[in-house]
Amino acid sequence: MLVLQESGERLTTKYAATHYNNAYEFGWDKTDPYQKSGAFELKPWQVTFDGLCAQPGTFDLDDLMGMPFSHLEERIYDFRCVEAWSMVIPYNGRPLGDILKVVEPLGSARYVSFTSVLRPEQMPGQASAFSTLDWPYVEA
Repeated sequence: MLVLQESGERLTTKYAATHYNNAYEFGWDKTDPYQKSGAFELKPWQVTFDGLCAQPGTFDLDDLMGMPFSHLEERIYDFRCVEAWSMVIPYNGRPLGDILKVVEPLGSARYVSFTSVLRPEQMPGQASAFSTLDWPYVEA
């Protein structure tokens, strides 16, 4: 295991990170994401920016990865769940601020809202009659 320089914590094993987590799109049990995500297709993966921006648009994964000004950010996140479990997970991704520069938010824009994908045929938790969440999920 990799020991983190600053905190001395160890990265969570890939097995633990992929076999015990919350992804209610796939189901309510901690093992559902691992067991039921095999049908999920990463492509097409599109992100749409609209609303209070000068250059609204839709970008696919290749567009986002190919943005020349963006850099790939590497971080370590220490997740602490209210259910009394935690994981230390590496993350690689593009800074949202770089992507927002492309769509040019207007001065009147104050918030970013995120809406999840809705694919109940690939994400069985979205099709469950027992789900207490509304799909697609919106984080505003």
